[in-house]
Amino acid sequence: MRAAVGGLQQVMRRGAFTIPASVADASRKFKMEADPLRGFIEERVRSTHPNSPTKVARTDVYMAYVTWAGLNGFQQMSAARFYEQFSMAAVDALPHPMTAVIIKGERVFKGIALR
Repeated sequence: MRAAVGGLQQVMRRGAFTIPASVADASRKFKMEADPLRGFIEERVRSTHPNSPTKVARTDVYMAYVTWAGLNGFQQMSAARFYEQFSMAAVDALPHPMTAVIIKGERVFKGIALR
């Protein structure tokens, strides 16, 4: 009983439980397997400031996804399906909004960069 009370006091001082690295790694792997597109976004895409002029060609994002999917053992989706699902997934996964626009005839995503 004393050990439990002592453990509770430690958690209360820290303000949270300590998550072991092995648990954090297992959680990350589970999330990626459950939603590979979100895994790709978390590993390869970063949000930029909403007013940043940063833009990435849609095809570059798709090719980065194809490479990532192959390296991680996931079946890749078609480009059309990727673009549709990527835009929806990015809304939930990124802290700033991303927009798909056409600049000088090129389809690009504004508000993100590839890592």
